[in-house]
Amino acid sequence: MKSAQLKRLTLVFATAGLMAAGSAHADLLTTDLASQGLGTGLNFTFNLNGDNLSRIVGTFDVTNLTTGSSFLAFCADILTPIHNLEISQVNPGGIEFDAISNLTFFNGTVGNDVQALFDQRYGSLDLTDNTQTAAFQISLWEIIHDNADKTIGGGDLIWDVPQADPSGALKTDVLTTAGIWLAGLSDPTVDDTYDLTVWQPVAGAAESQPYIQASLPSSSVPVPGTLALGLASLIGFGVVRRRR
Repeated sequence: MKSAQLKRLTLVFATAGLMAAGSAHADLLTTDLASQGLGTGLNFTFNLNGDNLSRIVGTFDVTNLTTGSSFLAFCADILTPIHNLEISQVNPGGIEFDAISNLTFFNGTVGNDVQALFDQRYGSLDLTDNTQTAAFQISLWEIIHDNADKTIGGGDLIWDVPQADPSGALKTDVLTTAGIWLAGLSDPTVDDTYDLTVWQPVAGAAESQPYIQASLPSSSVPVPGTLALGLASLIGFGVVRRRR
């Protein structure tokens, strides 16, 4: 093979490698129906813009079939259900989601408050405790859906204080905790700063709940395969340069 052809091929593969290493792609996600969010039994009623609704509250165990990994996530949209095509017991194949930046999903004020909630509370959150995860999810929904009100008993999103309910006292404690966390968003004490990813169904996929995933910055380094691909690409560029 001629030197010029070799240089061109090396350049093509090097460029393709860098593009593949840095490009975003859709992943197939499934949600476990037996995960904590659906298994708590903590069903909270609320009023959103005049509509009376109820939701089971907590974390959700999401499996990324593309990477073979799993993560705990909180729901970003109180009105959108988890689609049956995404539930692992119903459809093990999942549906396609895109991972996008938290700040591109929410407007500036909401995005800042969501980040503050994770930075201030997520690090000390007991993710196996039903009441704590329920309080965190309710706090998150308040920030996203309550038009900057951020109180449990007012604004566009109003949570009902349970009365005749076997779990009434527990639910009241959850709502009280969420109210305290929301009132303390201006607290400057931050133990950890988390990278937040919103998983949103891709265009054309079945509509389903978008999720928020939190990770420490140290876990956001390139995965070994991606890192190797990028390094191979850089080596390719070096080969072209030396041949010139």
